[in-house]
Amino acid sequence: VRVGGMQYTMTPNAPMGQRVNNMTLKGKLIEADKTYKVAGWASVQEGAKGDPIWDVVSGYLRDKKVIKGVQINTPRIIGMDGNPGLAA
Repeated sequence: VRVGGMQYTMTPNAPMGQRVNNMTLKGKLIEADKTYKVAGWASVQEGAKGDPIWDVVSGYLRDKKVIKGVQINTPRIIGMDGNPGLAA
């Protein structure tokens, strides 16, 4: 599942449970015992209800008109140098 607004490091070749590290939100480390709300373009829950995300986002953009200060959150990927499946 893709997540916006969060920074993290991932090591795809690491053992399961050790692939995602250094998760931060607004510069602060994610706390394992804390609950966070997230939004995404597709649910991982079967039978989810509500408006499709593309309708929600398009309505927001129509109302907002101009979006400023967008920062792309690209994860740091470790151990995949030279992998032809990843663009530089």
